[in-house]
Amino acid sequence: MYILAALALVALAVPNRPAPGPAAGSVPQASSGYPPCTSCIVLTIDPEQALALPETLTGLDVLVRVSADPEGVSPALAEIVRKGGRPGLVMDGITDTPVAPGLLSVARVVLIDLMWLARDADPDATAFALKTRVTSARAAAPAGVLWGIVARRQDVQALLDRDVGPYIDIVASPDDLAADPAGHAIWRVLQGPDGSPTTADEALKATQSTSSAASGDRWLWHVPEGADVAPIAAPAVSGRLIGEFVEQVEVVGSRTLTADEIVARHQAVAARQAFLVRTLISTGILTLSFEAPGFPAPVTITSQAIVYMAPDRTELEQRNVRVNGIEFPGGGVPRLPIIEPERVASPPLTITLTGLYRYRLDGDASVGGTRCHVVAFEPLDTRQPLFRGRAWIAMDTFAMLRVAAAQTALRGPIVSSEQVDEYRRAQDGIWLMARSDVRQTYEGAAHRTPIHRVLTFDRQEVNPADFEMRRQSAYASASLMLRDTPEGYRYLRKNAVSA
Repeated sequence: MYILAALALVALAVPNRPAPGPAAGSVPQASSGYPPCTSCIVLTIDPEQALALPETLTGLDVLVRVSADPEGVSPALAEIVRKGGRPGLVMDGITDTPVAPGLLSVARVVLIDLMWLARDADPDATAFALKTRVTSARAAAPAGVLWGIVARRQDVQALLDRDVGPYIDIVASPDDLAADPAGHAIWRVLQGPDGSPTTADEALKATQSTSSAASGDRWLWHVPEGADVAPIAAPAVSGRLIGEFVEQVEVVGSRTLTADEIVARHQAVAARQAFLVRTLISTGILTLSFEAPGFPAPVTITSQAIVYMAPDRTELEQRNVRVNGIEFPGGGVPRLPIIEPERVASPPLTITLTGLYRYRLDGDASVGGTRCHVVAFEPLDTRQPLFRGRAWIAMDTFAMLRVAAAQTALRGPIVSSEQVDEYRRAQDGIWLMARSDVRQTYEGAAHRTPIHRVLTFDRQEVNPADFEMRRQSAYASASLMLRDTPEGYRYLRKNAVSA
């Protein structure tokens, strides 16, 4: 008993993937007599090359390579914006170093370069690292940023086979790629006879030698280090000034997101809120009801519940405990046995090294006036203790408003466990649990006992300045204290509360 449902953290909107059709920034094929797609070229440059770009870029997409000169990236992006270009970033591989929020606030496109991947790289580990990297970066970026990868064809396919697709918007490769039914923008990395083209003529010849069926939406040109970028960029800029090359905007209907795409965007939202909410104090009422052998009526235990959540641990303080309305004064509250089902190591809607859940769209619905995607989930392996249920995720913010789940493959005295958690907006960008309703069945030697647990919060304080002082005060009080551990909730002893 006294199980506290996990405090899922969700908030803030992230962008939908563009609808199928012309990719962001793409233009129609040029008429004969002009180079095939000068305005479809996207440049990648080192930071110091930004100063040499033409003074007027006319919307040219220019991505800055972050690994070349990290300190020079921000001025380079500012220079591209000043000249009328559309800035972006190229990250060298998957690293744990976070991208500076100031860079993400300016970039329109972020590509992760995976051309360095070793042939014997573990594709499962790579896919997991990429999902985690993109999710955390999306959490720090404003809405509208497009994310993509640059990789060889075999690596692209291996990653898409491991469900990386919902996490990205663009796939770039020097190899021919088949049309992507998932709606990714396909970019082709320009390659000349001796590698990346070094002149505009070489680049345009490379686009001409590529069949339109295999060309993709854009051409990505890695400008060589130290090359004079002015004559390289000039044809692309000029192409944008010719009528045939001016970008056209096509209004198309929004494509319905897949369940996996919705989950990926929710994960970015959860990561963003986890960054915003470092400590949390939630105050409410916990009510536990169960039928006990020999008692003529159900037993109801109520208490004031105060949850202290910090990065290192989550603890529950129980005050004013009453049993069937009778209060236990002082420290006279008995420590009743804590009976919990086996802990689920991997809850749904989280990133895991290997796939554990299958997701599907189950229509849409309104929760408190907010339109939601309804995403159903079920375990791939029903023999593992996981969850089966549905999540209501807001269409506009990708915040979770409700989740209903039943635990599978239960072992032990708890033979059934179902719960419904509801969330509300605590403040801009932060959604917190408002109510958790858990119904379980305990099976003993000669009887089955239903257990009903309801936890409601009426007050939640995000990042309170006196968090540690109030937690220490709870340790020193006569209240019951429990700590959430990987094995379940455990009572704290007075002489070991800070262990």
